[in-house]
Amino acid sequence: MQDTNNLTLIGRISRDVEFKGGVANMSIAFNTYSKEGDVANFIDIKAFGHTATFCDKWIKKGTQVSITGKLHQEKWTSADGINKTKIVIHVDNMQMIGGKKDDNTQSERAGNTIHTRQTERTNAQYDGEDVPF
Repeated sequence: MQDTNNLTLIGRISRDVEFKGGVANMSIAFNTYSKEGDVANFIDIKAFGHTATFCDKWIKKGTQVSITGKLHQEKWTSADGINKTKIVIHVDNMQMIGGKKDDNTQSERAGNTIHTRQTERTNAQYDGEDVPF
């Protein structure tokens, strides 16, 4: 069986977007539930291109989103020579599904969907002159 790397998460953005060089860095918080109690989890996520620009403009700490993406392991060597790694989610699709309880403008924008890589590939394949159907 072939390996797969796809995930879907629903959670809240846990820090404001850091936008630099066409990349939006942020973190998503979500809960896991067990008999011992609820546990909050925080994972860094990255968006690219049009999605990154959208996130910089509209996504704020506390925004509830649904994301689909892929796990990516980042590797680097620290200043003291220690090899380090962390897992980051590269966002393929982001949908705003809610907002802060006190943010009416956020709930008005709910339902906006941004497709990153799929939309960019589709636009690159068709230049508008030859319709594929």
